[in-house]
Amino acid sequence: MTDRMTLPYGSWPSPISLDLVVAGGRAVFEPRLDGEDVYVLESRPDEGGRQTLLRLGTDGSVTEMTPGPANVRDRVHEMGGGAWTVDAGLVVRSQFPDDSLWRIDPDGSTRALVSIPGLRFADLSIDRARGRVLAVMEDHRTDDHDPTNSIVAVDLEEGGITALVTGYDFVSHPRMSPDGMRCSFLSWERPDMPWDSTRLWVAGVGVDGSPGEPELVAGGPTESIASPAWAPDGSLVFASDRTGWWNLYRWRPGVNGHEPLAPAEAEFAGPQWVFGLRPFGFDGDGRVVAIVRSRGQDRLAIIEAGSEPRDIAIEATDLSYVWVAGSTAVLLAAQPTRPTAVIRVDLASGVGERIRE
Repeated sequence: MTDRMTLPYGSWPSPISLDLVVAGGRAVFEPRLDGEDVYVLESRPDEGGRQTLLRLGTDGSVTEMTPGPANVRDRVHEMGGGAWTVDAGLVVRSQFPDDSLWRIDPDGSTRALVSIPGLRFADLSIDRARGRVLAVMEDHRTDDHDPTNSIVAVDLEEGGITALVTGYDFVSHPRMSPDGMRCSFLSWERPDMPWDSTRLWVAGVGVDGSPGEPELVAGGPTESIASPAWAPDGSLVFASDRTGWWNLYRWRPGVNGHEPLAPAEAEFAGPQWVFGLRPFGFDGDGRVVAIVRSRGQDRLAIIEAGSEPRDIAIEATDLSYVWVAGSTAVLLAAQPTRPTAVIRVDLASGVGERIRE
């Protein structure tokens, strides 16, 4: 019989180390469609915890767009998210830990656009017509404990930075309308969190890309707005909790009021913990394809004006990050018996396939 060993709590020796536990635990998040290709971030705990961007081809090929030691991540608002974007094969992404901003061309060549200590970039979206990328920029150069937030445009060739929206404590979701004539964004002020009180603004954009005076579209002291996105017809769809549920509404330029889309005791969005969340998108016919959460379970639904939402049957209970193009949707799906995976769904047939887990 061996002697009994007594040790302080948490100090018992074990051959199973923390590194061993997490080494095989890769995670996928922020999937996105670009043409027929699917892009997705994947964590690499066995490579120091870095995050890398993958391109998944329709032929089953997997291309790592950001080989090590690249780390696609940002720290804006400390929680980060929205650290990359892609448009027709052109990728712009943030680099951790130095917070620089990089460009990756379709041929794989890469170069730094901005590398200024103290500047952080997130919530990226490319404005190809004007050769720039819109971003939320957090400036720590003057005060690292109380940085300023603004929406800026970064030139895709020279990396020059132009301020577009300033004067708010926090901002998010800078998005150009399909015709390039308007820009929308969210703002909120201390001490509110974005799930307490936010405001949705739309500003006209001049030929030179500069925004005019913004118009308040929705939101206020007791209303939270989430995930605004431009529809193909030029209307702006957003989630509001004005009824106690994050339901979807549509705003049209020049029209007073908001059109409710599929009112229900259900959530069509969630709290904005991080940038880059996308709970709905638009198919090739302009219909809303949304994640709907009710009674502790998620479902994917197609919402068309004048009709009841049509559910797409997916074997999953937790859905997130939906991106839609044409008749195809990609999103993250999880269920109690299988790990989270990127799935591609044919919206016409309702058939889904797991393409990365």
